[in-house]
Amino acid sequence: MDKFAKHLHLSKWRKKRYVRKMVYEDIRGSYLLFYDKEISAAEERRTRQNDRTIGDGDAEEQDSCDEESETEENVVE
Repeated sequence: MDKFAKHLHLSKWRKKRYVRKMVYEDIRGSYLLFYDKEISAAEERRTRQNDRTIGDGDAEEQDSCDEESETEENVVE
């Protein structure tokens, strides 16, 4: 992947987490399956959050996911 394409992917990663996962798998050559899996995981997460009545726990969970994503991004860059 050339430098410019990598830059575009990095900018997309910051918008949507599943796009970032898709790019990782694209480099390995099988991104479509992983893309579908990540979208379904995102939908599952949304339904779990909708089922819960307490919002504070959800925010903490999301923060931990975001920290993991940032760590992965630093490693790739």
